[in-house]
Amino acid sequence: MEKVDLKRDMKPLYQPSSKEVVRIEIPTMNFLMMENRHQAANG
Repeated sequence: MEKVDLKRDMKPLYQPSSKEVVRIEIPTMNFLMMENRHQAANG
């Protein structure tokens, strides 16, 4: 699996200018969420 460094690839989003207000566009990203509702057996 290829490693992705979002802080490097999207630097303006993570390190905005402190001297001026800048309008940014946040790219669409896909996420996957998994939830486990079962309790582990006490063994």
